[in-house]
Parts: sequence; structure tokens; C-alpha cells
Amino acid sequence: MEHPHWALKYKRKGTELRFINGRYYLYEVASRWNPEKKRAQKITGKLLGRITEERFIPSKRYGGVKEKIHSVTAKEYGATKFILDTFSNINEALKAIFPSIYREIIIVAVMRMLYSSPIKNIGFRFQHSYLSVLYNDVTITDKRVSNLLRELGSCREKIREFFKKYIINTNDEHILIDATHIFSDSNGIEEAKTGYNSKKVFDPQINLLFIYSITTNLPIYYRIVAGNIREIKAFKLTLKESGINDAVVITDKGFYSTNNIELLRNENISFIIPLRRNSKLIDYNNMQKKDFQEYFKYNNRYIWYRRYNIPEGFVYCYLDEQLKTKEEYDYLNRVETLPDE
Repeated sequence: MEHPHWALKYKRKGTELRFINGRYYLYEVASRWNPEKKRAQKITGKLLGRITEERFIPSKRYGGVKEKIHSVTAKEYGATKFILDTFSNINEALKAIFPSIYREIIIVAVMRMLYSSPIKNIGFRFQHSYLSVLYNDVTITDKRVSNLLRELGSCREKIREFFKKYIINTNDEHILIDATHIFSDSNGIEEAKTGYNSKKVFDPQINLLFIYSITTNLPIYYRIVAGNIREIKAFKLTLKESGINDAVVITDKGFYSTNNIELLRNENISFIIPLRRNSKLIDYNNMQKKDFQEYFKYNNRYIWYRRYNIPEGFVYCYLDEQLKTKEEYDYLNRVETLPDE
């Protein structure tokens, strides 16, 4: 009896089709030598399932046809899937603004996030990642990544458009971080200019500024500034370009100077600057616990603080008694062990 194509497509080696009472069934079969009959004898095994024109219905008793596995490939899945799910809204925004390269951007970002992978290793990491299954028509090589970064770096307007999706309310409060200087001797980076920083290093450098939303705790804007541009000007230009009106600039201790404070005040920029311990702005005459009226809890320690006015603004002083005790112990221990020093 000739069986129809829709039934034959389920037939595999070691199985047999049977037409019983107008229905097709698939059985497991094997061949065994019969020494008495001196020939091979067919042995019918378990019922695998029933076949209809629409589908194969596995036997509830045996669980249907078991496909043979010819090869197994292991790829990293969990961390990549977590990132894709967590940042799905960002991925959609990338797709809308960078439709032709959004997948490559995601691949490079994930490989950098998970492995801090240099450009030469991103292709290898990609091949061993779930992303290579998800984006199986994308080819990643070190040359492709270099070209991608070059292309992306020239799309400043699109980058601004992307980040402005996250500046939902320009009246929201934000903080601007003066990030670490990046030194570079590359002749191909125009922004690498000889500048000055708090460490008194005059090598060619780039300044990288970030703006964070206090509401979402996420970075919502960045700007690369040439190393020879004054920081105050860079702050103002970054805020203007982002469209954010209300931001607080936070710097490190090396930024403080009377001139910088005056420039910030002239530009109407709010700021927070830590002071060095030997700063003359700190009133050490009123540093007893009785002089502090307020406190808060930080790292499971209670910190006392007070505020007083100065011409440049306000100074906040903090008293950490646990740290104070530790430093006193350390100092006295050094006095005993190294009295000459």
C-alpha cells in the first residue's frame, strides 16, 4: 500500500507506518535474527503516535518520536538574555534611531559589558554567545567593529536624539559628573589636546562628561570635550547641548579654587565640591559632637553633620566617630612604632 506524503514525512529509520481502521500510526520496529527460521525477523516495538494530515500526535504513554541529536553547541545564554530583557526599551530606541547598525551596537555593548572585551576578541565572544543565534546573519570581526565605532562616532546628531528620549522632563533634577581624564597620544583623535588637570599632567587628553538623572539613577547624556577646553565652559556647553536646565555639577577635590568657584557662580551653575582637610574654609574650632545637630546613617554608621555660610555658599562638615577613632588609633600606633617620623 502506498502511503501519502503527509504520513511518510514522519517516518524515520527504525519506525514503521501502519494503516489501521482508516488511521495512520507510527510504530517502533527492529530486526532480530531467528536461528530456527534462519532469517531476520521483524520485531514490532512500542506505539510512537498517530498521524493526521495536520500533525503528528505523540503517544501519551511513550512521549512520541525521539529525534536523534547529531551535534551539540554550547553558547552563553543567561547573562545575555538578562541584559536584553532588562534593557529592552533601550534596544528598541537603538533600533528606531540606528536601524542599519543597531544589532552591531547591541553586540559590541553586551560583549564589553560582560567581558570588558577588547576589539580583537569581540568576534570570538559573539560566536560563543546567544546573540550569534539571535542575530545569525550578522558578521562580527575586529575590522567591522572598528568601522562601526568610526561610523557611530560621526553620528553625533543621532546620538543626541537617542539620549534625549531619556530626558523626559527638562525640569527634573540632574547631576553632572566631571569624569576622569582619558590620555591619548593618537594622532587620529582630534579631541586629544594638551591640557591641565588636577594631577598636573600635561599630556594630550580628552575629558568625558556624564549627566545622570536623580529620578532614574541612569546616565542620560554624555559629551566628549577636548583636553584644552576649560572645565567651566565644558559644563555650560554640555548642559546647553543636552537641553537640561536644572543640574548640579559634582567635581573632585582638585577642582576647588577661588577662581573656579567665581566662574561657576557667574554661569549660575549649582555645584558640590569636596574640600581638602587643610582647607581654610573648614572651621575646626567647632568640631566637637555638641556642635553637630543633625545625623544620617551611611554604611551602617551614623554620621553627624552641620552647615554654615561662607561668601561662596555653604560648607557642610561631617563627623564620623568610628572613622575618627580608627584614625586616632592608627596615628598613635605610628607614634609608638616610628617615633622619629
